[in-house]
Amino acid sequence: MNQEIKKQFPYRFDVFDPRYDILASGLSKGEYAELFTEQMLRSRAAIPLRRWLTRYQALTGAEYIEYFNERHWHTLRSFALLVERKEIDLWQFFEQHKEDGTRAHPLELLQEYALKISSWRCYRFAKRLFSQYTFSQLQGIFGNGFYFHKGFIREEGYYSRKSYRLSMARPFLTAEQHRGIYDWIDASFFQTEPEYYDSFVLCALKAPEVQRIYDKPLLAAVLRQLLARDACNGYEAEQLKERLYSKEELEADRKAAAEQEEQEKELQRQREVRERQEKLKQRYDGSAESLLQFMRGYYYGAAKKAALDMVYEKLLEWPAGCAQTLAAEEMQKFFELCGDLVEYEPRPRKEILTMVQTIVGGEAA
Repeated sequence: MNQEIKKQFPYRFDVFDPRYDILASGLSKGEYAELFTEQMLRSRAAIPLRRWLTRYQALTGAEYIEYFNERHWHTLRSFALLVERKEIDLWQFFEQHKEDGTRAHPLELLQEYALKISSWRCYRFAKRLFSQYTFSQLQGIFGNGFYFHKGFIREEGYYSRKSYRLSMARPFLTAEQHRGIYDWIDASFFQTEPEYYDSFVLCALKAPEVQRIYDKPLLAAVLRQLLARDACNGYEAEQLKERLYSKEELEADRKAAAEQEEQEKELQRQREVRERQEKLKQRYDGSAESLLQFMRGYYYGAAKKAALDMVYEKLLEWPAGCAQTLAAEEMQKFFELCGDLVEYEPRPRKEILTMVQTIVGGEAA
């Protein structure tokens, strides 16, 4: 009979018509429960739910609640229907099944419906649950893979860093109740995945629903903590500052950033000066050739100009008229340096020409 039904039956019938009572005995328990549930869900409350449940018991000899002991195609929709029609009390359901084992389908239904805060009744259930159990205790009931917060966040790829998107808006809840949900999500993340907690807080700060339910000064204080831990930077940090900081805080932040940038530039300049000084000390032996070797690596811009300034200082130490005793090759190196000095002008041109005139003994004048 099962095979004939699967081939020929249109899967739509009147459960309350005695002509179809034979299906309850002709099909397996699971197949009939699924078929019955499909008709019940399609009825759109045309017939009171209590009549459906009574009819099921009369036809099968079993309570309809047993349908949820195993996974079927319609269990989640049917479970939600019975919860919202007050045929299932979530707390009693939890108490009845909390020791069934982590793979038990009733516990999966609680996770998929109640613990995603799908309705006002789910919220009340979760509030009671979290007032009596820690998240580690709940993992002992629902399994090590139970993470309450994962019902509200989506992980997104972001190179090597974890990134999330938070979605916790529930139209049937007040702002205070939304803050309650956020507290649960926050505690769940902190207790069960502490290594990614900063990434979660960052995603929460960006979430419009979080910005709606918390005051900006509080969120700004959280952002400053993330910045202090270097858990937020770059474009993300600037965007959040624009949203959360007051006008005065933004001004102060920009001023502090400018001062820090100037300090870093000065430190960098000092490092570069020390490096040039050390390089010159290692290379310079009193010859023009060694000064050209020192200049290698400085090809353009401010770096070359600064290096040439140091070359100028060394050439000032040369004795007046010493160019007359230089070998032809060394003289060529000297004039190559002079050409760079005139081109980049680390000092005023007049000073450079005076130095050159002094070294060549006035002949260059």
